[in-house]
Amino acid sequence: MRSGPATSTQSASVHNQPMTKQDKKALVRRFITEIFEQGRVESVDELCAEDFIGHTWGEIDRDGLRQTMGRVAKSLAEVHFTVEDGIPQNDRVAVRGPASAQHVGVV
Repeated sequence: MRSGPATSTQSASVHNQPMTKQDKKALVRRFITEIFEQGRVESVDELCAEDFIGHTWGEIDRDGLRQTMGRVAKSLAEVHFTVEDGIPQNDRVAVRGPASAQHVGVV
């Protein structure tokens, strides 16, 4: 997914087999859960391709995502995303759904 929270599924394949649409949607769900909801910045390298560009907070690479999520994790609690739709196309997955969090500090 390249728009909004973005992760490339192009290089993320199992045993050099192309990812299925379900695999791509599962990868994006894991990205949202581990990085956005749980604030696990250590998951960035595993879940994001080397050429990752996120668009949620301007165009940022993997280092920028780690830095941003480190700051965000200090200011938000009880973060929750509900993925209502996941639409995979080529090496991108677009997601739609509500998010909520409790603001507990300065971003």
